[in-house]
Amino acid sequence: MDRITVLAWPGLDLPLLLAPGVSLGRARRQDAEFATVDSTDRCLARAGITVTTAGDRWSVEVAGCGSTRIGTGSDGEPVDEEVLRVVGAVSRGRELRNAVRERRRGRLFPLLVNVVDDPAGAVESLEVGYLRDDDVSLVDGRRVVSRQRQLTVEAEGWVVDWIRHRLDGLGLASQEVLTTIVSAPLGPPDPMPWPLTRVHDTRTVLQRGLARATGELLRHDPVVRLDLHVEGVHRMRVAVRTLRSLLWTFEALFERPAALTDDLRWISRLLGRVRDLDVLRETILSALEPLPASERALGRFLFEEIAAERASRLGELTAAMSSKRYATLLDRLVVLAESPSLVSEADRPPARVMLPIARRAFRRLRKCAKLAAADGASVDNVHAVRLAAKRFRYVLDTVAEVIPPAAAQAKELARLQQVLGRFNDAANAEEWLTKRVEHETDVHRAFLLGGLVTEVRRARDEHRSRWMKAWARVKAPERAAWLED
Repeated sequence: MDRITVLAWPGLDLPLLLAPGVSLGRARRQDAEFATVDSTDRCLARAGITVTTAGDRWSVEVAGCGSTRIGTGSDGEPVDEEVLRVVGAVSRGRELRNAVRERRRGRLFPLLVNVVDDPAGAVESLEVGYLRDDDVSLVDGRRVVSRQRQLTVEAEGWVVDWIRHRLDGLGLASQEVLTTIVSAPLGPPDPMPWPLTRVHDTRTVLQRGLARATGELLRHDPVVRLDLHVEGVHRMRVAVRTLRSLLWTFEALFERPAALTDDLRWISRLLGRVRDLDVLRETILSALEPLPASERALGRFLFEEIAAERASRLGELTAAMSSKRYATLLDRLVVLAESPSLVSEADRPPARVMLPIARRAFRRLRKCAKLAAADGASVDNVHAVRLAAKRFRYVLDTVAEVIPPAAAQAKELARLQQVLGRFNDAANAEEWLTKRVEHETDVHRAFLLGGLVTEVRRARDEHRSRWMKAWARVKAPERAAWLED
């Protein structure tokens, strides 16, 4: 199901929005009152997180990643503690209170399409979603802050796509509501990056990198806990890896407790175990596409196995994220990002301190690429190029805003990473499928698994033949001259 919410003028005729063949079912009255929960400094809103309550029903929504609703527990008591634990990583001990109330008075219409049953000749109405037409009032105390008509459609993708097309024709596209009115993000989540001064220093550049990565981790923490979107695990893992890379690459500049890197490695490993299964599912799905429909249907058992294993690993991850060790890690990261403890060398210009480090990372990548390009190079050799490229990319992203050539180099490096990532995904899928076929007793499933092994191996070889072309653009003299001593 897709969803779209728009502001509308009072006299808008609802059937104008609907695709041909879609009609409104009988409406039912739906009134509700919500309270938005936040801290006095709006820390949740700044992170793009909306927590609302309606009686004993709680709703948590993360901008761009969807929402989840939590009701009462089995004993009838509200489970607000569970919601508070979810957002606790972002609020970090701040007191949460009812900030603004939202009143909705409106009607809910089922969206119907007529389907003809050929054998019987009967026409049946099939529900493909709903449209909610609300008069929304935002109330702060006794004062009405704003009032508007708001339409929300949650339906199958083609229905929502048509509505977007109609809105564009009606001049409403620019008024699509992407976040709840009362919780429009006020800025990036804590900690805040320091502003760049006219004369840059390494200390500020590093703090900005740490603040951005820590903010990204905090932003996707509730997405992972509530399993709102598979990208939540991916984005959080990238944030953790960025922090690890910054601490490792610029190690000589930091004064930090050693336990921090150990804890980052710990949570990164748990995130990776979930992310690997998400990638495996997408790789197998791509490998199934060229096969006949009957074989694609047979492959459903693989996704069921992957989903079961992912649920187990996600449970381990979320349990870890509820531990004291993880809470302590977040506190340390926020303190580090807000005021990093750095040696006096960090007061020097980035070109004097960070450029030599970028050059060393580039030399390491070039050495790995040379080994991987040699005849008879192993899969592990190509994998080493991917890791070196990733570490080099983190360095480039950190210095790009103060060393202009780094930004252009990072774009080419992203293309190389994409090819190497697909090669690695195919290699991992081949290994997983090969092990899986060894224990398969069903003849038809074993045949399908063998075909999938062949398909992912073909994809692996194709990406292997392409990575050196992408590497040639990265190391081209006109792009890499600034990295030469």
